This record gives sequence, C-alpha cells and structure tokens, in this order.
Amino acid sequence: MKLKKFRVTHFRSVMDSGWVNCDDVTTLIGINESGKSNILLALWKLKPARGGEIDHLHDLPVTELSKYDKHLEQVSFIEAVFLLDNAMKNIKLDKIN
Repeated sequence: MKLKKFRVTHFRSVMDSGWVNCDDVTTLIGINESGKSNILLALWKLKPARGGEIDHLHDLPVTELSKYDKHLEQVSFIEAVFLLDNAMKNIKLDKIN
C-alpha cells in the first residue's frame, strides 16, 4: 500500500493544506511557523505506531472549537488516497477513526 496524496483540514494551525501529492520522496518547504510540522503530525495521526490519539481540544484550531463543540465526531482532520498493490486489493480495510 502506497500513499498517493493527502489533505489536512482544521488541524492545529492548518485550516486547509490542499491536496499534497506524494511520491517516493516528498518534500514540504515553507517558512518557519507555516504549519509543516502540523501537516506531518496530522499524517502521523492517520495511523500512528503508538499513541497519537486525536485530542479535539488540542488538535482543532481554537477558532473552530465553538463551531464544532457539539459535533466533534464529524470533524475530519485528514483525508488520504492510497494505491493498493495486488496483494492488498482483496483485503477488506477497516475504517480508520
């Protein structure tokens, strides 16, 4: 399984990264404090090796807390598109929350 592209929205300082296309090597370039680390953190939280639970109080931008406080389960921080190899095409994948 290979990550082809992803998009981060409403995560910490990132309101909308737009779709980021991925290849064997993908580089994030930007000035200091532009959100590069938060994009990588959201990508890590997609399927962390350990820990990494979503904490809406800390992960949702402060300006968005009142907008989503009663509907936190509807907030999606990251969308991802994967390319499945032949072995993976026949395996049912569980939805990642």
